[in-house]
Order: sequence, then structure tokens, then C-alpha cells
Amino acid sequence: MSEIRVATWNAQNALGDAELSPERMDAALEVVKRIDADVLFLPETAHRDKTGKNTVGEQDHLGILEEKFAAQGYEGLVTDYSRFPAERNVHYMSMWPRTPGEFIVKGYGKRNAIQWAHDDSDIRVIGVHLDDRYPSERVLSVKKLIENEQTETGRSLDRLVVMGDFNDMHPRDPKGRMPRLLGKMIGGIEVDFYNTRRPHQRILGKAIRLGRMAGGEALGAFDEAGFHRADRGYQPTIARFTLDHIVGTERVNFSDFTVHSPRIAPGGPAISDHRPISTTVRVA
Repeated sequence: MSEIRVATWNAQNALGDAELSPERMDAALEVVKRIDADVLFLPETAHRDKTGKNTVGEQDHLGILEEKFAAQGYEGLVTDYSRFPAERNVHYMSMWPRTPGEFIVKGYGKRNAIQWAHDDSDIRVIGVHLDDRYPSERVLSVKKLIENEQTETGRSLDRLVVMGDFNDMHPRDPKGRMPRLLGKMIGGIEVDFYNTRRPHQRILGKAIRLGRMAGGEALGAFDEAGFHRADRGYQPTIARFTLDHIVGTERVNFSDFTVHSPRIAPGGPAISDHRPISTTVRVA
């Protein structure tokens, strides 16, 4: 295999939300069908803890999910997105290829990552969901990933694609100028921005988080290691910002980069606040 279509989409638990809504899951699967990738990564596939109001068990639901993807020709791996329960470990992440390969779950910093390697080629794809609060944690994950690929596996960074929700804007992204300034002004303030019962605190927390995502430290670490981006134009993936990325090493060539709609129909409800992105990968 010398060419594959890869995609990543933070589906915001659309494939297993708190209510296990079958309508939302089916709508998300329609988006997946439209993306039509050979390898798909979903950083937030489903809620990890689905007790209480749910009418089916968690493991039963994951089995249903595997059946739904199998109907589209996918065989996948689902795992926790964080290595530490205290780190808001409330999501499942997953990787879905259409061709046989080897899966490996690795921990880089406090977050897990899924690697898929094609059986008959050297193409490797790693899906990540980097920390959404602290640039230092994102950089640690990237550096651990690069170190692992260079030393522990005995491989070079050749023919490697990394994709997912980086929670990071590129340092040269012009849309990040104002958030970067905001980050310098209030980035040191600590608030619980996931506390929905305190609206003013949540608004301030979102502003702080946005400022901390604008520095581009994690993408800068990929740049320093010789990676390049599939998207050369900083197309928005959430609101007007670019937080989801696909990057590859020197022998990886990207073409036909596409930002997809997270809606089934124009003007209809969005399945997620993130837009899916895809690209064709060729290796020299």
C-alpha cells in the first residue's frame, strides 16, 4: 500500500453520548460514511462512563459500535484516551482502518495514543488527543512520541503520520495572534472551566484555555523534528480556529486535504463542534 486516505474527527462523543442516543450515533455514522477514509481516528468517540440513565451496558454499546463500523468495512480498536483516571478520563478514543494492520496503544505523557501499522508496508499512523489545558503537557506528549519512535521501536521517523485533536494552533497561524496575546495576559490564572454551574467562571476558563492553545508549542515540536502539515492554509476545524491537524515526516506526501462538514445536511444541526479533516497520504 503506497497510498491511503486518512481522517481525524473529534466526534464529541456522538457515537456514545451520555444518553446513548441512537439518533445521534446514526447521524455521526452518516458523517463517517461521507468522509470515506481508509483510516479514521476519533479522539472522543464515546463517553467512557455510561452508567445511570443508560438502558444498555457500556460493553454492550461498544459491541454495537463495532458492528456499525464493520458494516462500513472498518475493523477498529477502542481504548481510554487518558492514562490517568484523575485526568478527566471520560472519553473513549478509537482508530478504524479498512485494511489489516497491527494496533498498539502507547502512553505519551498523560495521554494515550493509538498506532496502526499496515501489514504490507511501512506506513504508520498515530492518533493523538493532546492535553486541552497546559502547553507543557502537550509538548511532553509530542516529545515522548518522537523519542519513542526514534529509539524504543528501533525505527526512524520515516513514513509516519500523526493526526488528531492537538488542542494547539500553529505558531505561524495568523488566527492565533489575538489568542496568543490573551494567553500572555491571563494565561497564569487557574479556574475550573469545566464547571457548568458557574457561567462566568466557565467563560473565563474558556478564554484562558483558548489563550493557552494559541502558542503552538506542540506543533513547534513537530516542526523541529522535521514533520510537515497536510493543511498549509490553517483552515478552521472548530469555530474559526485550527486545533485539529494531520502531520507527517519527510517521506510522507499529502494531497487533497479536505475539511468536512459535521452536519448531515446543509443548515442542519452539527453532530460535533469539530469539523472532520482528511487527506491522501503517499510515501516516497
